[in-house]
Amino acid sequence: MTAVSRSVNAKLCCKRPDVPPAGPSFMTRVCGFEHRRDGLLISPYGRLSASRSTLDMFTEEGGGVYNLTYDEQVVESLSGTLGLRFEHSRPMDWGNLTSRARLEYTHEFENSSEARIGYADRGTFPYAIDVEGYSRDELAIGLGFDAQLGELWTLGLDYRTAFGTDGDSRDQTVAVKLDVRF
Repeated sequence: MTAVSRSVNAKLCCKRPDVPPAGPSFMTRVCGFEHRRDGLLISPYGRLSASRSTLDMFTEEGGGVYNLTYDEQVVESLSGTLGLRFEHSRPMDWGNLTSRARLEYTHEFENSSEARIGYADRGTFPYAIDVEGYSRDELAIGLGFDAQLGELWTLGLDYRTAFGTDGDSRDQTVAVKLDVRF
């Protein structure tokens, strides 16, 4: 992984485009099956996700002749996911306890773009950088539970970790949930 940093002076900032972007477009299709029996859920699934985003052109200010202009950039992504989800619910004296686990494998078929850069006073983009995403393959594991307390309260805790199979990316998430019905 290559780290890139750039500084001209302390007053350098970026000028945002005056025209609001049209917005990204995305699509997700999911197909799965849920098998339930005696409080146990087993659900294999597949997901296909695609997106296209456009980053507007912008020019730095405050750096004089060192200001850079970044050309419009299109970022496209297409990924496929195979997953398996488990849940188990048990009645308790105080309510209901549901434990869950999830295992996902995601392959990124396309995730790249080209960034074109030039000095603002030149008006051209002589430099191009191929921008690639991190790992093309990712494995995600999640564990959690919900404790339903009576009819009105549910407390939950979830943990999720994901890592790229190339060893260049890792993500961890912890979520706490409180549901109150009224």
